[in-house]
Amino acid sequence: MLRVVLVDGLMPVFFGAAAGFAGAAVAGSLIQSMLYGASVYDPLVVAGMAGCLLFTAVVACVVPAWRVSRVDPMQALRSE
Repeated sequence: MLRVVLVDGLMPVFFGAAAGFAGAAVAGSLIQSMLYGASVYDPLVVAGMAGCLLFTAVVACVVPAWRVSRVDPMQALRSE
């Protein structure tokens, strides 16, 4: 159950991050001429943003997944 909840919770995060990276690449190429002395594709910034996003998503998914893993499956099925 722990794996199922984590995968279901983190899958939209990975799809959203991929779409965000694609959108950032397009937007970065459009505004690159307006930036003076700054790189649009700074690897440190991109890695930091991806790390913060992944950390927040994992923490947000681990708490409910941990709670689900502590419930007895037979008791959960009986209550429904």
